Amino acid sequence: MTLPVNPREPTLLRLPLLVGASADLFLIGLLSLIAFFVVHSQINFFTKLNARPDLILGLNALVSYPHIIASFALFYGRRGNAKGSPFTAWIIPAVLVGILIFSVLTPGLGTLLFLGQIGMLYFFWHFLMQAMGSTLWLAGASGKFPHERLRPLKFSTWVSAFGIGLVGWAALHLYGATENVLSLPLEALPLPTFLLPWLPWISATLLVNHAITSARVAWRFRSFRLFFGCFLPILALYLWFAPQWVNSPYRI
Repeated sequence: MTLPVNPREPTLLRLPLLVGASADLFLIGLLSLIAFFVVHSQINFFTKLNARPDLILGLNALVSYPHIIASFALFYGRRGNAKGSPFTAWIIPAVLVGILIFSVLTPGLGTLLFLGQIGMLYFFWHFLMQAMGSTLWLAGASGKFPHERLRPLKFSTWVSAFGIGLVGWAALHLYGATENVLSLPLEALPLPTFLLPWLPWISATLLVNHAITSARVAWRFRSFRLFFGCFLPILALYLWFAPQWVNSPYRI
């Protein structure tokens, strides 16, 4: 016998854990923060490393390839979304491969640089979606929190992530650091320079506002893990996208 659903009962988020409660918090939130502080504390080491393209390629493979393989496995795997999203899964990759082949066979760098500008936007979009998805995943993985009462947190996550990402993208162009993203001679867009002194304040304000919202929601549920799960991914996004460090010569 199936009991009727009470529409007044709050709907609980029931997202599965990736590895475990503590492991997910470490992998999604803390690990990126540790990497940030290691890179910015070992200045001489990473400056020398940045001058070795072979080592950079190996480090990129070590950091990026497991993530890329896991993403493909989740999307194209047996329980993935490839069948339900054929446009994203098959058509867009086929079009991108065709454009890339065309740009390689075409004399000059015009097409490739245009793709680089689009790729830089996608680069930011990719990490924005990761930060938002990780935050909401950690908030709902335990299945203890009513979905309706997490709406302020969801709204704050979207606003903070997109705002911090947009500020970081603008800072790249205003500081003339676009060449550091994809190792292409990408020209900076002519954004208004009066925004430059305001960018760090905007980014920090968004972070503080999200911290306050996360603390209020976590206090309501008496859950420290909820606070750290909601705040750490956005904190990592803020540090890596912060305008004051976006032009750092120690970035790799």
